[in-house]
Amino acid sequence: MTSTYTCIGFDIRVWPCDGIPSVGLSGWSQHDAMHAAIATELGLQENLYQLLHIEDQKTLESVAHAIRANGACNLIAIQVPEPVAAWQHQRFGHPLGNPALSLAGFHCMGVDVADINGFFSILSFEPISKYRQSTDLIDEGHLDEIFQTVQLAGFADPEHAPYCAVKISALKV
Repeated sequence: MTSTYTCIGFDIRVWPCDGIPSVGLSGWSQHDAMHAAIATELGLQENLYQLLHIEDQKTLESVAHAIRANGACNLIAIQVPEPVAAWQHQRFGHPLGNPALSLAGFHCMGVDVADINGFFSILSFEPISKYRQSTDLIDEGHLDEIFQTVQLAGFADPEHAPYCAVKISALKV
């Protein structure tokens, strides 16, 4: 059994990672200068998730080319389970993602567990890290661990709930 994820946006992060790889900016900093330069050059906007909204493959390839040329940053694709994206779209108007975009050049770094409203990663939060004995991203093939961590997150930190699995794929690994 596998989960189907959809890409809800992109971010440009410092590379190599300056902390613990996670969806949240507190663990892995955004590369502000490159983010601003690419957004300006290509006329990109942030979506309701505060991620870069890339609509077509040509634009994604242009961004990827610029990122590959800069050793100090990385392009990450943020993906959530399709039903979560559909719910967020129906309820709040958040983007559904673009299934036509190919992420073929990206590599899965793992799955984070974060609140869907602000991408607060729960993996380094004391009850979760103690239970898992790790703050690392979860291997995407470990569905039981992902499921259990998402469930536990809602109990451990109800203020940030709901939590969901967030797949992080990167252009560089």
